[in-house]
Amino acid sequence: MCATLVPMSSKQKQVAVITGDVVRSTVIKDRARLAKVMKEAMEAADKSGFGVIRPFEIYRGDSFQGVVEVKDAMRVALTIRARLRQWEGPVQFSVAGRTDRTGGHRPLMLSLLPDARVAIGVGTVSYRSSKVVESDGEAYRNSGRALDELGRTWGRLALSTPWDDMNAEFHASMRLLDALVSKWSSASAQAMFLLLTKGSTQSELSRSLGISQPAVHKRLSGADQNAVQAMIDRYEEIVVAKLKR
Repeated sequence: MCATLVPMSSKQKQVAVITGDVVRSTVIKDRARLAKVMKEAMEAADKSGFGVIRPFEIYRGDSFQGVVEVKDAMRVALTIRARLRQWEGPVQFSVAGRTDRTGGHRPLMLSLLPDARVAIGVGTVSYRSSKVVESDGEAYRNSGRALDELGRTWGRLALSTPWDDMNAEFHASMRLLDALVSKWSSASAQAMFLLLTKGSTQSELSRSLGISQPAVHKRLSGADQNAVQAMIDRYEEIVVAKLKR
């Protein structure tokens, strides 16, 4: 295995490590389909045209990690969630249900869209292994802590950076953004996915999706596209200013 101890310098490059796992993955019945959608989500992030530094790796079946340019991290995180939520028809989850008359256990079937907890950690890298998931550094630790926090709070989107003022500003903003993304329908997620990865106009989205422009507008409005874009813009504005210092 090839590994590199990254040399220390007066100003190391800041990167964003994105770590995540699929929510309720163990009770999703169609495992083959889940694996396929996860692979497509990671490939979409890698090929999106964003600044992917190290391609995403899937590990433990339902978890993933990759390294991207700090400025692009928010778009990449949302791209992954948008792709996962493009499931055609609600996915069937089998969870513990009520006890039947014979005393047996009857599974309860829920129809929900698959989603993921996604944590963005910004910082430097001190140890670079041939595998992303075996590397280490400030960015990796920040991402790991943010993902642990999501596990405690039931959230699905978190950000941890070396900058206290940015962390304070985005503590509430990430919760609001998470709430907006968590209500995306499959149709809205599909439109947002194309918007995030291709920057398409509504007219271009209409042609790509094979639907009318008013239908595109309805999907984007349902996804609160303007509010989502405003938060992405604010994130990128702050990051650009931070990285110039």
